Order: sequence, then structure tokens, then C-alpha cells
Amino acid sequence: MKIFDEICKDEEILNRYLEVERYENKNKGWAYHNFAHVNNVAQMVEKLLRNLNYDEQLIENAKIAAILHD
Repeated sequence: MKIFDEICKDEEILNRYLEVERYENKNKGWAYHNFAHVNNVAQMVEKLLRNLNYDEQLIENAKIAAILHD
């Protein structure tokens, strides 16, 4: 999960999600498209794909897509 972990620690990506979170909080947003949200999506994707016995590379790619989907 090397690339996924690098993305999750990327300062620019984290800052962008923080900006979105601040905007939504300021404007009483309803979707909460913050880093916690995309990380939860990534964890659900991983659990689902592991239960379906997909290989590690597909799981890694799906988690990357999940973390960047917003």
C-alpha cells in the first residue's frame, strides 16, 4: 500500500481537504467531503475487496481512487 500511504501523507492533498472542510463548516455544508470521509471510503473499499478476494494491486488502486474521489 505504498502509494496509498504516500497520498494520505501528502501535505498538499491534506491541505486541500482541510480547505474543503473549512468551507463546508463555514457554509453549513451537508456532505462533509473532508479527509475523514475519503479515508472512510477507502477503508470500506479495502474491506469489501478483501472479502471478495481481490489481489493487492487492485485493492491499492481502488483505495487510491477512493481517497481522491472528491
